[in-house]
Amino acid sequence: MQTRYLIVGSSHAALSALHAIRMADADGGVTLVTRDAGLPYSPTVLPYVVSGRSDPGRVFLRDAEYFRGHKVDYLTGAALAALHPQDKTAVLADGRTVCYEKLLLATGATPVIPPVEGLSSVPYHVLRTLDDALGLHQAMAGVREALVLGGGLIGLHAAAIGFKLLSGEEVLHTGDIGVAAMAFETGDDIQRAVGVMLHAHKRADHRGRAHGRDDLESAQPHGIAHHGPGFAEIQLEL
Repeated sequence: MQTRYLIVGSSHAALSALHAIRMADADGGVTLVTRDAGLPYSPTVLPYVVSGRSDPGRVFLRDAEYFRGHKVDYLTGAALAALHPQDKTAVLADGRTVCYEKLLLATGATPVIPPVEGLSSVPYHVLRTLDDALGLHQAMAGVREALVLGGGLIGLHAAAIGFKLLSGEEVLHTGDIGVAAMAFETGDDIQRAVGVMLHAHKRADHRGRAHGRDDLESAQPHGIAHHGPGFAEIQLEL
């Protein structure tokens, strides 16, 4: 397969690049490849899919007609397996090879899984793809409490929406609260506005709450103990 422009990824950065390319070059061949199975969507809408507020079939940023109209080969389920910049070739996971003149990697981020002992023994979810959101939506049925690890835009958004479904939810954030919470001066402001308890500079290790304690400022990761289906103790080393 031959193309002038190869874009890897399908979210905002990739689509913005595609728009800029077509403004400068209306006819140059463009191929956009994505590991996702469907049309592009914004990760920021995924919490609404988790809550059921948004129909997963109506969250797409572009439709198939957009790509046809802009003369773009849009390849889904096409993860990048290998890149050979010296030959200007890319190998996709299904074995196809794409020869390109110019390349943009706009794949976005990958969820960071905290190195917590015992985490692999309990069911947990990440929220990065539409499939992640659909899986989490199903898993939340009958759940009364949840813990969100991460206080970025997606983490706080998920916590705010999840609070409407659950009786209680906590957010553990391992660094500065930063941009995601810049509209709030303190964690108490977030709790009042969003309805969740925020622990900043904390790590995924929570025994303090089980003992009725909230002095988690010096908490360090220790482990997770699995106590059967639907229940796990997240242990804090205080």
